[in-house]
Amino acid sequence: MTNDIDLKIIDLLKRDGRYSCAAIAQDLGVNVATVTKHLERMLAEDVISIKTVLNQFKMGFNAHAFITLDVDLCKVGRVCEQLVENPHLSLVVTTFGRYDLLGIADFQNWDILQEFIAKDVPCIDGIIKINAFPIVEIKKINSGLFTYSAPVPPYPPLDPPLDGIDQAIIAELQKNGREPFTDLAARLNL
Repeated sequence: MTNDIDLKIIDLLKRDGRYSCAAIAQDLGVNVATVTKHLERMLAEDVISIKTVLNQFKMGFNAHAFITLDVDLCKVGRVCEQLVENPHLSLVVTTFGRYDLLGIADFQNWDILQEFIAKDVPCIDGIIKINAFPIVEIKKINSGLFTYSAPVPPYPPLDPPLDGIDQAIIAELQKNGREPFTDLAARLNL
């Protein structure tokens, strides 16, 4: 069960998931041990998790599609697990109704997006049918994490583009956004 201190910690971490316990303690007027205890409990109990969220607009992702999937119902869980691991899918949901899974894919350009839909998605065991609907323009994103002004796209690609090391770091931070940089460097042999 969350309490007032938990909620204040969560609010600060929403702004910056790597905000230090010392800085949080100072902002809240409590000691560092209190923040550490609350944070460790919330993480251990899965009340919160702290992960990297890509800003697809700043990443130069200008091609977006709404994807619907019909899936073998015995394999929905495994299909979801595979889709969730893909950093280009900003949304994966299971549904009741016409489709079993819905997703939103974000890529740098239409060619890469089309290749993902035509070659990568069909290779996932359990997918029966794929429908893709290109997104012409995003009118609103309500996550509150990033600002988006509709008339600006297409955004320029990143300069320099992400290399393999960048992508490996992002993948690890998507699992645990508060992992110390020294541990991250050791895991990636950097």
